Amino acid sequence: MTEHTTTLKRTLGSFRLWGIAVGLVISGEYFGWSYGWSQAGTMGFMVVALAVAAMYCAFIFSFTELTTAIPHAGGPFAYAYRAFGPTGGFIAGFATLIEFVFAPPAIAMAIGAYLNVQFPALDPKWVACGAYVIFMTLNILGVGIAATFELIVTLLAIFELLVFMGVSGGLGAGRAAAMPLAGLGIAALNPVVLPVTIVLGLGAGWWMARIRKHAADKQHFKQWLTEAIADARAALDQLVSEQLIEAEQQLSLALDDALSRRIEAIEAELKDVDKALKMDAAERSSRVQTANRRLEEARAGRERAEQLLAAIRDLRDHAD
Repeated sequence: MTEHTTTLKRTLGSFRLWGIAVGLVISGEYFGWSYGWSQAGTMGFMVVALAVAAMYCAFIFSFTELTTAIPHAGGPFAYAYRAFGPTGGFIAGFATLIEFVFAPPAIAMAIGAYLNVQFPALDPKWVACGAYVIFMTLNILGVGIAATFELIVTLLAIFELLVFMGVSGGLGAGRAAAMPLAGLGIAALNPVVLPVTIVLGLGAGWWMARIRKHAADKQHFKQWLTEAIADARAALDQLVSEQLIEAEQQLSLALDDALSRRIEAIEAELKDVDKALKMDAAERSSRVQTANRRLEEARAGRERAEQLLAAIRDLRDHAD
């Protein structure tokens, strides 16, 4: 009976998985950081950001160890089930289900509220419903299409953040450079300083985007090299396994052949022994008589030879 196994098809690559992971957390740049910064101030928000970063580092390292130690689908459910049994697995799975049920509407409402700030004429509820329908349709069409869409949006968001940081940094540097002139009361240079600050900001944004792109390309090449080495190792292991299996089969065939020949030889010897044992008493008696007769003839020949030697010795003694 042939045993059929069902396996999941690998759809997402490392680059799209990176896009999903970054897209899950980059929304904080737009929805959480601005509000938190305005409420807590620079120093207060920095303390909170450092504490959250420390907790996230611990979470990332813990989750990485769990995924390598327990490589099963299910996420927190699989880990809690292994550690705490069915009850712990049920609690973790139910909590994850609640998150997956309530997170998409919350994200859709956040998108509606964000667009309402930019375009007050838009109703945030209708925008949220439209965003929910769009993302639901993308996931229904396939996880690959949804991941590609999220990757594109993530790249656009990263580019916007880099440009914003570069421009704001360049404007800050330009204003810092123009402060001595302003202190001297040279107001006529303001039309010149403003374009310079904008150029500095754009240059800083381009430089930061170039540095980030170089780092991303380096990381992508490192990931590709790691996957290539893993594929080569897997191919080598498969080749060695095939050679070992073939050698084992040949050794088994040679051993079976040698054992067959040895068994045939032993069976032939057993047949000879059985043939000797089945010999009748008359034949054995005839052979014994023949052997005795030949023994008597040999003894008689020996006596005649001794007599002849004695006669030769007598003749030799008389001749002397």
